[in-house]
Amino acid sequence: MRGQAHLGLPFLCLENLKMAATAAATKKKTGSKSKPAPIPAGEVQSQVISPELETIPEVKDAPAKKQLLDKPLDIRAKAVNVARIGLLEQARNTWLVNVDMDTTPEHCLDGSFWEHVAKMMQPGDNIHVLPDDMSWELVLHVAGQEPLFLHVVEKQRYALVPATAPVIIPSRYKVQFAGAHHKWRVLRDDKPLKDGFATADLARRYAANHQAAVAR
Repeated sequence: MRGQAHLGLPFLCLENLKMAATAAATKKKTGSKSKPAPIPAGEVQSQVISPELETIPEVKDAPAKKQLLDKPLDIRAKAVNVARIGLLEQARNTWLVNVDMDTTPEHCLDGSFWEHVAKMMQPGDNIHVLPDDMSWELVLHVAGQEPLFLHVVEKQRYALVPATAPVIIPSRYKVQFAGAHHKWRVLRDDKPLKDGFATADLARRYAANHQAAVAR
């Protein structure tokens, strides 16, 4: 037995040679797939941006690989719930505030300016501010509220310029604002002549007509 095994080691039978040659030819024809080179741990952590990209395909072209990593994710916002919708007038208040003519829009932006009425308002409210002469309008958003302080943000500011040119009044007449009660007043020779005009232009027209009537 030992002699037979010793004699058969250097040689292969013809059939085995044919099988070996066929297997080698098949392997050469089909080729073998090489496994992609492993990516270092640090690089994998910096490139994985979503579960879909946990396994990054092998891309030899660097720009193409960067484009794949920078692809935006398709993230949809959660649909709004019925409890989050309602009528605006039921959720917020809109306030109208008349200030005297000495008040400027900058005064209204100071939170302490609202210390007497701050407790009446709440975040989300809107405030429309108009001076007595209605020369400007300021719209404010209430961002926060404290007992004696109001955090406001300017939304809009308008300069209310009359559409028509003001009426020129005679030199003996003057027009001035007399407060929220008397409104605009006409003076002749520095003496009150008439008040109660809603606008300065109406008061000027009265002064011009009065001068024309007196001169007849």
